[in-house]
Amino acid sequence: MIIHPDIWEQQARIRFLNAFGTRAVTFDNAYVGLQTTGAAILPATNERVSFAGKSAITIVPGQFAWSDPVALPFVSSLTDRMLIGRKLAVSFHVAGETGPMTWHAKALTTSYIVAPGAGALGQDTDPGDKLHPNRAGYAAMASSIELTKFTASK
Repeated sequence: MIIHPDIWEQQARIRFLNAFGTRAVTFDNAYVGLQTTGAAILPATNERVSFAGKSAITIVPGQFAWSDPVALPFVSSLTDRMLIGRKLAVSFHVAGETGPMTWHAKALTTSYIVAPGAGALGQDTDPGDKLHPNRAGYAAMASSIELTKFTASK
């Protein structure tokens, strides 16, 4: 899923949904990075997303979950000219079947979708169009992103 932030910050959290599902859905191999073009991600910007310190989460029908905060080390300042017009790419894998999928038809974004059985590809920064043969103009199963300033723990 491709997201164009209005304001950049140094860390992100992503909300995953199973609002309309009829069975539990497991998300794993999630990443967030700076998009270059299409499904490609700028090398050294792709950061692993975790859930309570784990690489996967199972969400029961009717529920949602936020990821742990993910540092975005490429955001050095809010006025960084490198970020003007840039977009974030959120990648994730759904393990097993989903049943009815939660999606946003009017999200005004592009999602790149691999064929069923292609496996988890979130760590790949240049997957190429042949691995993402399908594009969709909606957001599926990840509904929002929260960008916040990094705060050191005490």
